[in-house]
Amino acid sequence: MTSFSFFKRSALFLVALAGLHLSAQSYSVSSGNKQGSGFSYVSDPFPSGVNVTDIERKKMTLDVQGPALIQVWSTCCGGEPELWSYLSGLRASYEPKGLHFVSVNFENGVSAVRQRLLVKDFFKSQTKPDVLYLDSMGDAVDKLKINGFPTYVLVDSKGRIIFKTNGKDQEGVAVLEEELAKLLP
Repeated sequence: MTSFSFFKRSALFLVALAGLHLSAQSYSVSSGNKQGSGFSYVSDPFPSGVNVTDIERKKMTLDVQGPALIQVWSTCCGGEPELWSYLSGLRASYEPKGLHFVSVNFENGVSAVRQRLLVKDFFKSQTKPDVLYLDSMGDAVDKLKINGFPTYVLVDSKGRIIFKTNGKDQEGVAVLEEELAKLLP
C-alpha cells in the first residue's frame, strides 16, 4: 500500500467518523433517553440533601414536591427579561393545574453575601418568584447535574426528574412545553 493510499483511507475514515459524531450530537437515543444538544429526557430520583439558603441566608434543604419546574439560573446567564417573561407565562398556564415553580440562583465565584446582594439588586427590575433559593456552595448545581444557565428541570408527581433543558435552547424549550402539556393536561 502506498503512503498516499494510506492517507486517503485515513482521511475518509476521519470524515466518516466526524459525520457520525455530528449526527450523534444533534440527536441521539441512548438507553431509551432521548437527548438533543441542549435537552435530555432523564429518569432520576430527585436527589436528597440538596443544601441551599433562602434570600435571608437561612440554611435549608431543597425539598421539591412534584410536579415542579425548577429554574436554575445566574444573574449573568438566565437573567434576561424575556426569559423571566416566558416563565411568567408558564406560571399563568400551569400553576392553576398544580405545577410548583422553584427558582435556584447560583453565582459562580462570589461569596454568599455578594450573591445575596446581586439577587436582591436583580429583583429590583424583575418580579421575584414565590419560591427562591440561593445555591452559594454549588450543591444544587452539582446534585442536579446542571451544565449551564439557565436550566429548567422538570420533576413529575412521583418526585422523579424527567426532563432537563437549557433555557436558551429553542428546541429544548419547545419539548419542555410538550412535556408540561402531557404532565398537566
